Amino acid sequence: MKKVCLLVAVFLFSAMVYSQGKMQQVIASSGGSKSAPGGSWYIGWTLGETITSTWKSADGSTTLSSGLQQKVTLTDVEVTPGWDVKVVLFPNPVGTILTIKFNEPVDKTISLYLLDINGKVILSDKIEETSPDKQIDMEAYPAGVYLLKLIEGVRTNTYKVVKL
Repeated sequence: MKKVCLLVAVFLFSAMVYSQGKMQQVIASSGGSKSAPGGSWYIGWTLGETITSTWKSADGSTTLSSGLQQKVTLTDVEVTPGWDVKVVLFPNPVGTILTIKFNEPVDKTISLYLLDINGKVILSDKIEETSPDKQIDMEAYPAGVYLLKLIEGVRTNTYKVVKL
């Protein structure tokens, strides 16, 4: 029992020492600190963004690149179970051109609808058979949240798109 307790204590101490060595880096536009006379208390503050590292998923479908703190935008709103169509929307958030990429060329024509957040259809299009991807020009649309609906027969997938 002593060996187990000693092993746990060594592990916890090692983890604590390792975590203390991992300093976060910040790009700060302002900051400051103040301590009480006699050192009874200390307060520090920073106005800025935490720097993030580059991370890539094992399958290569997701990359978070270096820079400032980034939002992760989840795009799946509604996905039909059993529909083997895998869709990647990029860039999302989008500025000008939204690319819809499929894991393989589609085998049937897919109807595409872009809806505003109130559900009003603002774009209707088709994705033809054997097409591996589709691009949508988003430049004319105002900044906001949109829904992209892909329909093939009775199957429907809906994705959230953020326009900058």
